[in-house]
Amino acid sequence: MKKIDLISAYNIFEMILEKNKKNVKFNYLVAINKSKIEPIKKIIENIQKPSESQTEYERRRIEVCQAHCDKDENGEPVIKDVMGKQIYSGLNDNEEFKKRYNELNEECKSVIEEIENKQKQLSELLNEDEDIDWKKIDIDLFPDDLLEGNIIEFFIKIGLIKEI
Repeated sequence: MKKIDLISAYNIFEMILEKNKKNVKFNYLVAINKSKIEPIKKIIENIQKPSESQTEYERRRIEVCQAHCDKDENGEPVIKDVMGKQIYSGLNDNEEFKKRYNELNEECKSVIEEIENKQKQLSELLNEDEDIDWKKIDIDLFPDDLLEGNIIEFFIKIGLIKEI
């Protein structure tokens, strides 16, 4: 199973444990499986943390965006939601913004390369396979509300269901 899928599994296990409070044995087995991938999740989270130079670049990049974006009546930046991403409004055709942004990117060229390299390495890492010795769960233990839909399909896909 790819590491990126393990992160999804971890999140699904966490969601199940939060919502399902009735079936103790099922929760116990889900928690065991969650604990098997928790170290991998923590390692990946640590790898994803930005360096000081990356954090500084991001701070400066946001300052440039805020300085040149549209402002509301209170002088606060106008932010739009575009497909789940928060975007500063009014930057597309702003020549002064483009000039300042290009200057910042030129000044921070090595940091941008560091970010891109880290993203490439992280993507490669997340697409590597990782073997997990799952604690299989008997289908009879599944709560009724999980027997249909994506959750049961996911458990079958990753091999968590005990053979009958």
